[in-house]
Amino acid sequence: LGVGYTEGWCSAGTPSGWEPDGEGGFTGCEVKHDFPGLNSTSHMSHAYVKAEMAKLPRLQYEGKAWRGNELGFIISNELFWPRVSPRTASLGSTPSQHMVMRPIFERVFGKCDATCTSALQTSARDWAAAQDSISVQEDVTAWVHTELVARAFPNRALPVPAADFVALQSSIVTLSTLTQLLSDDVTQLVAGDTFSKLSATFDAYRPLVEELYGDELRDADCAPTTDCVDLATSHLLDLLFFAGGLSVPSGLSTGLWVLHGDTAPYGEAFPAPGSLRARDDPGAFFYESIRFFAPVVGLPWWTTPPARAEDDAASQYNTAAGVAGVRTILNLALANKDPNMWGEDGHLFRVRPHAEYASHFVGFADFALDDDVAGGKMNRACPAKSLALAMGKAFFTAWEQEEWCTKDS
Repeated sequence: LGVGYTEGWCSAGTPSGWEPDGEGGFTGCEVKHDFPGLNSTSHMSHAYVKAEMAKLPRLQYEGKAWRGNELGFIISNELFWPRVSPRTASLGSTPSQHMVMRPIFERVFGKCDATCTSALQTSARDWAAAQDSISVQEDVTAWVHTELVARAFPNRALPVPAADFVALQSSIVTLSTLTQLLSDDVTQLVAGDTFSKLSATFDAYRPLVEELYGDELRDADCAPTTDCVDLATSHLLDLLFFAGGLSVPSGLSTGLWVLHGDTAPYGEAFPAPGSLRARDDPGAFFYESIRFFAPVVGLPWWTTPPARAEDDAASQYNTAAGVAGVRTILNLALANKDPNMWGEDGHLFRVRPHAEYASHFVGFADFALDDDVAGGKMNRACPAKSLALAMGKAFFTAWEQEEWCTKDS
């Protein structure tokens, strides 16, 4: 997280954003009002974030919370999701749509047993051994993409070559955010080629979704999307473009930077260059990478939703009356550094015991669980958490750190 991020949210003026409260705890970064945006309230307290996310399944199921086309706390451009209604990434699907898709994604991506773990380690080892050089952003992402597609479509060829998919992914990640600032007409000019490639990619994936999942979707209610296979294809592409397909490579990439980059300018934020060995505890090392460099920075919802909640072409921010909606943002990135939970070195990159991550980590929206609501179908914790952690552990187990260097090292 870049310089200025903590300062933007916290008032304490210390490197961590917190200061001692005189009673053995820390204060100064619990909450920030009207940020980012009017009527938005951001929460950074680990205790508050953990408790509030547990309420989300019921709040959304009962219609007391609305979620839109948002990634973290960033409202994205809906034009990139033209085949579904509402036009949104999977995070903004309606409760009824979520209850159709959640069980499928939990079944397909939700577990990684000993056989899965062994296969991932073999795959990571073979991948690394086959490389003479690595472009981290492209090649690591392609490995993750290939593994995710293999889970969704066992024993099938990639519908789109991995390199082509990753190039399109890079374009979509950038443009879906930046074009939110532009009119739809200008967006069509700027992103026209990307829209064409996205449409072709959707068409390449849809037949496989129909073949493998069509039967169980045939009688499902995915309204207002008329075709559940279209909805499932869109959700799968969201997983590949943004969720696991972006978050896992992000955690791997930042981990590689800590191992091989020049961290000296950042002082005590990182251990001394060259002193870390990821293979000493590869699972904990990956966990620390995604704790410190949060791939998912926020979990937002609206208690007074914008007009978009009722009209797919209306404002994504203001209500029908023209005033800002009321929005809650759980800042997962900073909750994962709250010294009240992580200790006074919570703002430093320090590989910690695995048990601490298992009990404290909130970056997967880990505690947004309530199996009493719709039998767990409204749970909002990442359904692929176990798989993501297994991929990270497998990668750094296979990574022969001493055999690699950067161009400038």
